[in-house]
Amino acid sequence: MFWLEICPRCHGDLSGSDDSYGRFISCLQCGHYLTKDEEAELVAAPVQDEKPAIPPAVHIKIPPNTAA
Repeated sequence: MFWLEICPRCHGDLSGSDDSYGRFISCLQCGHYLTKDEEAELVAAPVQDEKPAIPPAVHIKIPPNTAA
């Protein structure tokens, strides 16, 4: 799972992973590993609904070519 621009240290992107020691969340840019308290805060945070950056398509009617 990824969390974009939410690293508490550099505002980079976080990635969840696991290894032989267990699960962890770390920043892809600075390498910061979240503490258990930071992880709990991240998981408890509500999901924000983002509006799409691209506006919806606009349909324009083009009249047929009337030139003879």
